[in-house]
Amino acid sequence: MVLIRRSALVYDTNSEETFKGIVTEVKMGRSALYWLSQIHTLGLGHKGEQEKQLVMKTDTDTVEIHLGPTAFLTERKMDIGKGDALEVTGSHATIAQAHVVLAREIRKADSTWTLRDATGQPLWGSVETEARGFWTTKRVLLAAIVIKVVLVATVLHH
Repeated sequence: MVLIRRSALVYDTNSEETFKGIVTEVKMGRSALYWLSQIHTLGLGHKGEQEKQLVMKTDTDTVEIHLGPTAFLTERKMDIGKGDALEVTGSHATIAQAHVVLAREIRKADSTWTLRDATGQPLWGSVETEARGFWTTKRVLLAAIVIKVVLVATVLHH
């Protein structure tokens, strides 16, 4: 069994394409990618951030577009809803046998939001690294301190 990690998804600039269409659905929550990464890491190293995806109807097809963590999108003041006309530039990817688009840039009327740099690296990457740092370092230290306090209390109690 092969597990997909968040870092395993590679933005392929060679498969980059621009899509124009109307948003038919906005999905909030944790994607299949999130759940697979939880299995891979046993739930450690993730804040449990929610992700946002869109379903967009183009002239020829329906496309599922993965935007990124909702906290990052909120910080960018990204306001997209059902019925909005968008132009999305992104790369094709496969997640759990589903074909999706990893968005790099979104245009809505006069607004443009950049989610990834020109090479496809997510702009929210440094925020995720900081979150993993908390879970791997501070949480382990806190757990060690709690265990020591419990052991000392047990020894003193007897």
